Amino acid sequence: MTLCVTPIVDGTFAEYSHIQKGGSTVKKGDTVEKGQLIAKSGNVGYTTGPHLHFAVFLQRLNGRESLKTKFAINNGEEPDYLVENKEYTRRYK
Repeated sequence: MTLCVTPIVDGTFAEYSHIQKGGSTVKKGDTVEKGQLIAKSGNVGYTTGPHLHFAVFLQRLNGRESLKTKFAINNGEEPDYLVENKEYTRRYK
């Protein structure tokens, strides 16, 4: 399952893929706040365990334009831009 969220403010889309069946905690039209749980990642498809694919993009007539996205990773103190095909771990609450 894929869950897409559209922040109306700037026109970008955030795409979350590999969401567990029934794992979405929001529905179409809901307003989402920073830090809110929106879904639970799952072991969907041919995978060895639960994981998440995440992308932020602008939809163009000729395809998507991927946007650089900063995330708090590791201990959460040093936000960094995500890099495609790199694994990240969260070690904070």
